[in-house]
This record gives sequence, structure tokens and C-alpha cells, in this order.
Amino acid sequence: MPLSETSAEHSAQRGTLSYGPLYVSTRSEPPPGKQVESDSKIVWASTTVDWLHVSHSQDNVDLRLEHRIEETKRRLCEQAAANGCDAILGLNFSLARDRGDKALETRSVTIAMLGQCVVLRDTENKEVLF
Repeated sequence: MPLSETSAEHSAQRGTLSYGPLYVSTRSEPPPGKQVESDSKIVWASTTVDWLHVSHSQDNVDLRLEHRIEETKRRLCEQAAANGCDAILGLNFSLARDRGDKALETRSVTIAMLGQCVVLRDTENKEVLF
């Protein structure tokens, strides 16, 4: 999967995700043909959405889980890019939902993601052709 993709693409077989110029993977090793040149800090991002549990507005795009996952992923990738990284390896994520006390009017879901921010470089030997 090219590292320069501009749209998010997912490969279930490899556990990878390309988001803009960043390579993101649940695996801790770099993609074929690449190696870790340097690593930086662990980056993380989270998003919480609250909604009225008496409301049935679950069709609202802002409340949909997919929208919140994409938002969290975008924020994670922005942090990695701000730290000079071009990849996130060892991506880990979690979803947490409160049980929602019936006396309370709101419930919430939190999505959290974290991973190792790294800079990759090519490892392929490039032969000079004459």
C-alpha cells in the first residue's frame, strides 16, 4: 500500500491503515521494504461522545461510531505528523461505554487510540542500471 495515499484505506489481512501520507499498523514491524530509521514518543488520541439516552437520534452523523473512530484516527495522525513521524506502529485502540444510570439523561462512548510514532526509510537495494 503506497505511503502517499490521500484517502484512508484498510487491509484486514495486514492490519494496516494508510491515512494521508502516514502509514498506520497494528503490527509493531514496518511494512516490507521499509525499516525504522528513528522512533519518537508514543502518540495517543481519544474522543468521547455524549448523547441523551432518551433520544433516538442515532442516525445523526456526529454520533455514529464510524465517524468518531475516523475523528480519533485523524487526531492521532495529526499528532504523529506534528512530531515529524511518517508512521505509527503497534496501533492499539479501545472503546469504552458507560452503563448509563437511568436517573441520568446522558450516556457516553469513548474511543482511545495509541501507537509508537516512527520515521521509516527504504531498505530496498537500488541497483544502478547502465
